[in-house]
Amino acid sequence: MLPGKPLTVDNRTNLETTRALAHGKLSVPRSLVTRAGHGGNHYSLYGPLLPVVALPGFLAAGIFEEMSQPGDEGCRLGDRLALATNTWLSALMIWLLFRIGVMASIPAWESALLAGVCGLSTLIFPYSRDFFNQPLTAVCLLAAFYFLILQKNRQADSAGVERSNLLLVWASFAMGASILSRMDMMVLVP
Repeated sequence: MLPGKPLTVDNRTNLETTRALAHGKLSVPRSLVTRAGHGGNHYSLYGPLLPVVALPGFLAAGIFEEMSQPGDEGCRLGDRLALATNTWLSALMIWLLFRIGVMASIPAWESALLAGVCGLSTLIFPYSRDFFNQPLTAVCLLAAFYFLILQKNRQADSAGVERSNLLLVWASFAMGASILSRMDMMVLVP
């Protein structure tokens, strides 16, 4: 169900940023969602995390064929792998919903049903096809809540024994990553 090409200006800008990162740059061709910066180069208005997350798939395709350059027309294998990033991010989001449900004492089969219904009846499904930043932001926020709940549950189990705060570090990292995925997430920092 993946289109194999960018469908919107936003998708194209994220793909161009991924291409630029693969070649050691950050500047992209001018578009509706870029602004001129240092040296007259154009840069994406979106947070840089989605192109960074898509980069391994893009680079892995470089084993089989030459990597696309920023501004190239058409889509090569690396471009298609980058564009498919939200598919596996959406699957991770559904898994996190399932795990949070189980941790909330919902039976596993009901939690799986709830996560599946959420995956099909919300924007998770349509956004899994496109190269937007929203699925990555949602995964980061769900991961932050998941680690916080896990930390709370482990503290309750320890019965007074001091536990590591590593899960709080992961929750903080996930919250910080959500800001890098969409700069408008800064409203969540306070």
